[in-house]
Amino acid sequence: MKKRTITKRLNLYVLLILPFFVNAQFEGLTTSMVIDQIKNGLIDVIDQAEQAGNLIVSRSGHEMLDVIDAFKNANKDILDKAFTEISKERKAVLNQAATTVSKFERITELTLDQAENMLDQVHIMVRDITFKKYPVLFRYRGSVIVPGETQDIRLIVKGSKINKNDPYLEVKNQKYMAQISGENLVFNIPRKVFKHADYKIINEEAKLIVYHVHGGWFGFFQDKDEVEYDIEFISLPNNLGKAELEFIKEEVVEQTEIRTYSPHYDSSSRSWDCEPYTYNLAHGDENGKFDLSRTSVTRSSGNRNGKISDLNISVNRVYFRICARRRITDSGNGFRHANVTTTEIWDKKVEEKNTITAPIKWNEDIALKPGENTVKYILTAEFFTGNKKISTNSETPFKYADVIFDEEKNIVTIKPKIPKDILKL
Repeated sequence: MKKRTITKRLNLYVLLILPFFVNAQFEGLTTSMVIDQIKNGLIDVIDQAEQAGNLIVSRSGHEMLDVIDAFKNANKDILDKAFTEISKERKAVLNQAATTVSKFERITELTLDQAENMLDQVHIMVRDITFKKYPVLFRYRGSVIVPGETQDIRLIVKGSKINKNDPYLEVKNQKYMAQISGENLVFNIPRKVFKHADYKIINEEAKLIVYHVHGGWFGFFQDKDEVEYDIEFISLPNNLGKAELEFIKEEVVEQTEIRTYSPHYDSSSRSWDCEPYTYNLAHGDENGKFDLSRTSVTRSSGNRNGKISDLNISVNRVYFRICARRRITDSGNGFRHANVTTTEIWDKKVEEKNTITAPIKWNEDIALKPGENTVKYILTAEFFTGNKKISTNSETPFKYADVIFDEEKNIVTIKPKIPKDILKL
C-alpha cells in the first residue's frame, strides 16, 4: 500500500482530541501546519489499522486523506495565513476533519456504514467550501476482487466535479475510460488483470485521472489541470485463512520394570532357623502389579542344610523364607542363596503433541479431527487480514469464523463468516 509522508510534525496534539478549536490555541500556526497536523494523526490511524488488518478503517483513512488533499489544493490562497485569520467556514471544515480523526483513533471496530457516515459530513463540507468547482474524490467501491468469480470488475467512483473531460483509470499501464453516471464514474476492468495468492492479500495501486477546469472568460480559454488520485485494488486470497491445530492426546501406555535380587542366609543353629524376605510393589500407587508369568523365586547355591520355604507370589507381593541349620555332624553352617526376579507392570498416562494444518475455505466448513483421547487443543487461525486468533478447548467466535469443539466426537469445526463489509469496499 502506498504510504503518504508529511514533512512537518508538530507536538500540539490538542487538535486531534477537541471537537472544536479555540483560536488562541493556534496563535502563530499557519493553516498549512494545522492541515499537516490533521494528516499526521490520520496517517497514524491508517498505519495502526493496516497492522491490525482492519481494512475498513484503513480504506476510510485513505479516502479522508484524499478529501483533505482536495481541500488543501483548492485553498492554496490560505495555506500561509494564520489559522486564526481564515474564514469560519474553512475553520469548520478542519474542525470536522480533526473530530473525525479523533473518532477513528478511539474506535477500533467499525462497520462500513458507520465509517461512511463519519466521512460524509467532511465530504459535503469540503465540496461546498470549494464552491463545487474543484474535483473531490469521496470514495470508491468495487475494488475488492473475490477469487472464483469470472465477471469484469465494476469500480464505482463517487465524488464531486470528477466527471468532466474524459477522466480515466490507469491500471498496470493500461487506460480504462470512465462511463459517466451522474456525478459518479464507472469503470469495467477485466478480472484477468488481477491475480490471487493462496493466503495473502495482494494490494495494487491504480491512478485515477480527473480534470480541474478553471479560469477563462465566459467559458473560453480555460485552463485544464490533471488531478491524480490513488485507487487501491485488493485481491483477496484463494483461502479465507489457514488453521493450525496443536492437540495433546493422552494415552495409557503399559510400563514395565524388571528387578533382580540375590538374597542369602546362613545359620549355625542346630535347628532350622529362617529369615523372611518380602518384596512389595514399587508402583503400587499407579495401579502396579507383578506379572506372575515373569516373576519368580528360585534356589541358587547352597548346601543340603539350606532351603527356601513358604513361597508365596501374588500380584502385589512376593514372600518367602530362607531356612538353614547346622547338623551335629557338619563342620560348617547351613546356607542357601536365592535368585529373585520381579516384573512389575503398571499403566502410565503419556501426553503426545501433534499438529494438523489446513486451509480455511471461504464458503466451506472445515472439520479437524485430532482423534480419540484428545485432552487439550490449541487452535491458531490466521486470517487473510493477517490477524491471528487462538482458541483453547472452547467454542470461540472469531471475526471471520466460529470455532466449535465437539468434546464427545473430538472434532474441531471451523465455520467461516464471510466479511460482507469488506467485500463491499
